[in-house]
Amino acid sequence: MSLSYTSSEGADENLSTLDAGLSFEEVKKSGKKVWNDKLGQIKIESSDEDVLKNFYTAMYHSHMAPFLFSDANGQYRSMDGEVITRIGNNRYSAYSLWDVFRTWFPMMTLIQPQQVSHWIYDLLSQSDEGGLLPKWSLNSNYTGTMVGYPAVAVIADAMKKGLLDSLNKKLLEASVKSSQWQEDFRAKNSGTRAENVMSKQIKYKEELGFVPMDKCKESVSYGLEMAYYDWCISKMAEMLGEEALTQSYSEKSKAYATYFDKETLFMRGKMSDGSWDPDFDPNFSDHLESAFVEGNSWQWTPFVPHDPRGLANLMGGKEAFGQWLDKLFSTTSKVSGENASGDITGLIGQYAHGNEPSHHIPYLYQFTDRPWRTQEVLDFILTSFYTPTPDGIIGNEDCGQMSAWYVMNAIGLYQMTPGDNTFYIGRPIVDRAVLSLENGVFTINVENNSKENKYVQEILLNDTPQKAFSIAYDQIQANSELTVVMGSKKNQ
Repeated sequence: MSLSYTSSEGADENLSTLDAGLSFEEVKKSGKKVWNDKLGQIKIESSDEDVLKNFYTAMYHSHMAPFLFSDANGQYRSMDGEVITRIGNNRYSAYSLWDVFRTWFPMMTLIQPQQVSHWIYDLLSQSDEGGLLPKWSLNSNYTGTMVGYPAVAVIADAMKKGLLDSLNKKLLEASVKSSQWQEDFRAKNSGTRAENVMSKQIKYKEELGFVPMDKCKESVSYGLEMAYYDWCISKMAEMLGEEALTQSYSEKSKAYATYFDKETLFMRGKMSDGSWDPDFDPNFSDHLESAFVEGNSWQWTPFVPHDPRGLANLMGGKEAFGQWLDKLFSTTSKVSGENASGDITGLIGQYAHGNEPSHHIPYLYQFTDRPWRTQEVLDFILTSFYTPTPDGIIGNEDCGQMSAWYVMNAIGLYQMTPGDNTFYIGRPIVDRAVLSLENGVFTINVENNSKENKYVQEILLNDTPQKAFSIAYDQIQANSELTVVMGSKKNQ
């Protein structure tokens, strides 16, 4: 039996590519080798059996999507519903871009960089067929699900890392188009889920410089994410020497400050006349109806991954930012509102690990006067919210994002801002990790690792001491070694 999304003939074609002479045991053996190769792209050592089970379960979950959508003969159903043939690059489905741009894609740039470029070109092909970059495409449909235009984040990250060998200019043009109001696309797709790809939030962002809550739902979440995506576009434009575009989108990326209320120290809904939401409550959630997507102001206020120092300045400086984050993790976990989002799970105070907007927050402590708090929070999340049981994940897997977060943080590396090649050193819980790169291996050695020794004491790259809790993407090289020395004392 085989499957095709184009025709019965396509299914027959797919079936014909298999070796019909193989026995069941031989097919099983072949499949086991394929999975061992995938799971072995990162090999770890740990004396804790739970860590081993969690890690390789997470690696398995991280390879569930996107899945192959085209047939063996190159045929697939395009974004405009036509069956077409494309030789040279496959079509994939289930791009959960809003979720996976945060950790899953950055992880794949390390262990599957060539595949990342294929996915990027596939997204561009979808844009060519349908008119815009998708934000959550499924079975060649614009589902219109989630926020903004997250495809630009994975494009910018791949471009920044030098993983794209062609079409950079075209990718930038597609990104710009998806970020600006397209009346024709909206009208063409009126009444379908596709119209939500060109949401009215984009229109107001372009016309007013912010998204008013009396005109659009989920206004603040859209505004914050679009500020980050516009920063991504500015970085692409900068790489391609487009000075005017760089300047324009760099200014747009600062729009996050429009939503920050200095009186309450929270991101807050704003009316079209510039006044604040009169009924503001940072704990309040109204699923699909409020100013925040799948969360509340506690969870969304820290979403400024492209300018954490700017956010710290809005808060009043490093110390004040550290105090705010401490309140986030220690305040009551009560979420107010009769229709609160069911996606708010895995709470530590109001930090919600069960949903993606919170995933970068532990690393914001690196921009405060208490950077060791990153390691404390990560230690709790890694050991409490991931367990080797059927209910072992604290929230929706979301096509591998929840598990990719575990994989990267377990080995101690985390890219907080796709588009910026900085990988932060967190709190590794493995004793050793070996990453298979394209031309060799990168080894992470964790010394003195134990439940008590959760603080990073020293970081060495090829025996050279590092001055910060981070390394750059281009330092993660074949035949190099990162040594992270752990201890029981907090380290500034």
